[in-house]
Amino acid sequence: MAKRPDRKTQVLARMRSASDTSHRPDAAIQIYGTPGWGKTTIAAALAQQLKDGGDILWIDSSDGFAAVMDEAWATEDVIYGGEHFPAEDLTALATALAESRDMENEFSTVRVLVLDEFSSWYREVLEVAARDRTGTNDDDNAPETIGTDHSLPAALLESVFMKFHRIPNLHVIVVAHAREKTEKIPGGTRKVYHPHYPPLMNINIAAKLHSSVFLEGKTNGKGEVERMIVAQRTPLVEAKNRIPGMPTGKISPSEYIRRVVAWTHFEEYDGPTEDLTEEPVEESTEQ
Repeated sequence: MAKRPDRKTQVLARMRSASDTSHRPDAAIQIYGTPGWGKTTIAAALAQQLKDGGDILWIDSSDGFAAVMDEAWATEDVIYGGEHFPAEDLTALATALAESRDMENEFSTVRVLVLDEFSSWYREVLEVAARDRTGTNDDDNAPETIGTDHSLPAALLESVFMKFHRIPNLHVIVVAHAREKTEKIPGGTRKVYHPHYPPLMNINIAAKLHSSVFLEGKTNGKGEVERMIVAQRTPLVEAKNRIPGMPTGKISPSEYIRRVVAWTHFEEYDGPTEDLTEEPVEESTEQ
């Protein structure tokens, strides 16, 4: 086994000219949305485009990979962590991935990490915290949570994400559920969407992301499913982008993927934009 470089060597290895384009940035991407509209499929497509000859490590909180498991294109070069990877093992996984950058192990070829339903791990740890506080057995119904229960899962999941984010030569794709909130407006109500984390945890994770987008899905009058990416913040959708040139309108998932991949390769995106809509996200109202 190779000897780990000393700390000084590791620090110096990070230094490079700001104009040097020989090193691709490690993308930190979040795709969130309501269940059933294809977050996992889009994450798989993006991961395949980002792997650059390496492997994809897919870590699943609750069998989400089943959505693409029968697709040959989606499983190519994928190391699968199993149908349910427990939240308590995420820290150990982060350590193993970090060590793989200094010494050869089973994760040395991993170029992309997909964390499918990061918000589900949060709820898993939240339930553990509530059970510990109330002394409730695993066989009993989960107790109601209170404010103090959220501190442990928020701290744990933030810490885990930061560990993954700091690993060099690793793109991180986070998949999460959306939190749908109904707000009153003159004449009715509207639905507002955020990643399903506590507010402070959401802020802290978003601070490290290059892109956090909302996947909007609907069925048109012909019964066809339409999916669009909201890549910039609107009054109804929380989103963020540090990727230059990301449009303010809705774009198709395929165009979003092309733009992210072009950015990681230091290329100016010059692909088709016919599926770009400049209209803002519709403000749905309910009387």
